[in-house]
Amino acid sequence: MGNYFQTKPVDKVLADKMLADLIQGPFKGRKIKFHHTDPATGKREVKEIGE
Repeated sequence: MGNYFQTKPVDKVLADKMLADLIQGPFKGRKIKFHHTDPATGKREVKEIGE
C-alpha cells in the first residue's frame, strides 16, 4: 500500500482524508456507509467503514 496515495488523483486523496477526519472526529465509534462507484466499470457498491 506504499504507492496507494501517489497513484490516486488529488480529489480522491482529499476525499479519503476527509473521511478519515470524520471517522476520528464527529463520527468516532460509529459505522459509516457510503456508495462507491468503480470508474472503470460503473459498478456501484455500498462500503462500510468505522468501528
